[in-house]
Amino acid sequence: MINSNIILAGDLQETLPDLSCDAATIFYLTKDGSLMWYSMAHVHYGIWGLRVYINIKFLNESGEIVYDAGWKNFGINAHMTSWRRYNEKIPADRLPLIKHFVIKHAHFDQDIPKPVSNKFYKNFFSKCFGKQSDD
Repeated sequence: MINSNIILAGDLQETLPDLSCDAATIFYLTKDGSLMWYSMAHVHYGIWGLRVYINIKFLNESGEIVYDAGWKNFGINAHMTSWRRYNEKIPADRLPLIKHFVIKHAHFDQDIPKPVSNKFYKNFFSKCFGKQSDD
């Protein structure tokens, strides 16, 4: 059954570059401006998790941004699948201007521990053992 309140719907399913991570997003925009979207990510391999970012922009006929839903993100562990649901309201005065949409997925490996510089270790051990580091 098709909901007659839906004025625009769309989806994007893709594999994120350089990763074995599938991402998918589907959205529905209703006559009252309710935006409901669902995002899924599945990591196929690895030992680290990652963070998946999702953004939906709505454009007018000229390609100018009418409404930007902003970047949403969630973490996901390796070999797992995770879903997220988002809801927001688009102002009524912008609804008639919306003609197109763009969905973007991105990733950021912020869950991977960053390397620590030698200076950190020198300062840490010098504080523990009372010798000051020259660096």
